[in-house]
Amino acid sequence: MKQLLFFGNIQSTYNIFSSSPQRSDILEKHVPDSLHSMSTTRWSARLEAVRPLARHLKGCCDALNEILLLHLTSQTRCVITGLLKYMWSYDCLFLSSVCVKIRNLIHHRNLIIEERDATLDVELVNITALINDIRLIRNSFDSIHLEVDNAAGALGIPKEFQHIGRANRQGQNENMLDCFRVTIFFVLIDSVITGLHSLDFRHYEIRVKRLISYGNLLVKRSWIFL
Repeated sequence: MKQLLFFGNIQSTYNIFSSSPQRSDILEKHVPDSLHSMSTTRWSARLEAVRPLARHLKGCCDALNEILLLHLTSQTRCVITGLLKYMWSYDCLFLSSVCVKIRNLIHHRNLIIEERDATLDVELVNITALINDIRLIRNSFDSIHLEVDNAAGALGIPKEFQHIGRANRQGQNENMLDCFRVTIFFVLIDSVITGLHSLDFRHYEIRVKRLISYGNLLVKRSWIFL
C-alpha cells in the first residue's frame, strides 16, 4: 500500500538522522524542529511524526543531500537516494498535506478534552465531532489538490503522481488524479476514521461496564436494606 510506503519513508528518514550525532547536527542546520519516530499502532503519533517533515520538506532534503557527502556504506547511500526521490515527489507532498490537516484536527480536539478535564461523555462527543471534521477533509479533495498544486509549483516539484504504473500513464491526468483519490486519499482517511470508530467503541464499552458495575452495586445495596 502507498500509505505504508509513505509512513515507512518517514520512519526511514528519522532513522537516518538519528543514527549518529554528526547526522543530527546536519539536520539541525537545516530544520529547526525535531523529527519523531513512527508509532506502529497510534494514528495520532504517526501523524505527529509527519508534521516536522511536511513543514520543512526542503530543509530535510537539503540535510539528506549534505549527508550524501559523508563517508557512507553503499546501502545507506542507496536508502538516502531513494528517500530523496520519494520526498521530492507530488505523492509525498500531497499525503504530507493531508496528514498535517488531520493531525491539526486531532490536536485541537485533544486540547479541548484536556482543558475541560473531560468526562467520558465529553470525550465521546469530541470523538464524534472529530470524525465529522475528518469527513469534511475527505470531501475536500479538490481544494486540497489546488493547495498542493500551488505548493508544488513554488517548490519546483513535478506535478505528476508516481503511484501510477507506466502502463497506465497513457491516460489523461484526470484519470491519474481519480486513481489517487480513490486508492490512496480515500483509503488513508478511511483508515483514520476506522481507528477513531474503534476508539469510540472502546469508550462505549467502558461506559457500559461502568453502568453494569453501578447497577450491580445498587442491587447489592438494595439487598442490605431488605
